[in-house]
Amino acid sequence: MKILIVPVQYPRERSYQGAYVHARAKIYKRLKHDVRVFIPSKLTQSYNFEGVAVERGPYSRLINSSRKFCPDVVAIHNPTIFMQYHLSKMFKDLPIVVWMHGFQALMTIFYHLYAPWQVKKKVYYMVVDPIKLFVLRRFIHKVHAIVYVSQWMQRMTEIYTLFRHKNSLVIPNPIDTNLFKPGNKKHTKFKHGVSVRNLGWKYGLDIAVKAYSRLNQTDLTIIGTSPPQDPEGRVLTLLQNLATKNQSNVIFIVKAFNHNLMPTIYQKYDYFVNTSRTEAQGVAMCEAMACGLPVIATNVGGTPEFVINGYNGLLVTPKPSAIRNAILEITDDTTYQKLSRNARRFAVKNLEARNLCQKETKLMQQAIAGEYG
Repeated sequence: MKILIVPVQYPRERSYQGAYVHARAKIYKRLKHDVRVFIPSKLTQSYNFEGVAVERGPYSRLINSSRKFCPDVVAIHNPTIFMQYHLSKMFKDLPIVVWMHGFQALMTIFYHLYAPWQVKKKVYYMVVDPIKLFVLRRFIHKVHAIVYVSQWMQRMTEIYTLFRHKNSLVIPNPIDTNLFKPGNKKHTKFKHGVSVRNLGWKYGLDIAVKAYSRLNQTDLTIIGTSPPQDPEGRVLTLLQNLATKNQSNVIFIVKAFNHNLMPTIYQKYDYFVNTSRTEAQGVAMCEAMACGLPVIATNVGGTPEFVINGYNGLLVTPKPSAIRNAILEITDDTTYQKLSRNARRFAVKNLEARNLCQKETKLMQQAIAGEYG
């Protein structure tokens, strides 16, 4: 099967945004499918990323590229308004499967995507989002199937578009549990937390920083870079100032790591902290669980579908006091050992990449065969 993947973003050297799409592409190739990736962009570029052929360029380039490749199916991730307009015209005769990951199906004003000082953006999206959702509704009417990464994502999409697609499936973002696996921890004091996050407002890292105020029993390392929406790094500056003001036991590593190095990084830490204000799934959180790291997570969005309170982590309200109490509980030896074993067990059973990607490729094959229309 020839699969043309069209995402909003995709990894390249020194940038790993869109790694969850790349993870799929690699597994598709292992399953003996022919895969090409095209990212609509003003920048024209061709490159090979870890064995996957990638192109960037305007839609005119996509037309030529698709003619040469002759795909059997088009897999679209996070379709923007412009993607919807162009791709629905280009691929009228090809089956289209769409993946919904988040912002494109939400009224973003309700989901903390923008920092308090981004007033103009909030006002702008209050006007734009209803138009975006209207266009999305028209677009998904035409596609063959929709994949949601969580039940919450499906429910929100159907609420905001006022439409339920008859061919809808919930398939989480896959985790390569052969790559992401536990290391050999020999110590018994589980005192090092980690949070691997895009340093955006919606991830609630200010809540985490406050929770670690004068907390000497344990520490938190925050690993990430500022998102394109915050080129000046204002959220990072706020977090660093907040850590200094509150004397928080927090370390910042402002760097993007190769995705294949992440298991080694997770294995150096003991537990994962996810203080998101909004979350459809939380891929980094799930990768950490596969490495045997229990999770402290806020009870928002799709997170409760992946973190079962008292089983593989602790679910709490997005408040510093609640996070702090969970930190003290998770570092208890007996609690930690149980949650750690179950974190790995849950990831292998529910998120293993090969199994989930086989579900996705079966869905695409059914679309090609005309079972979805």
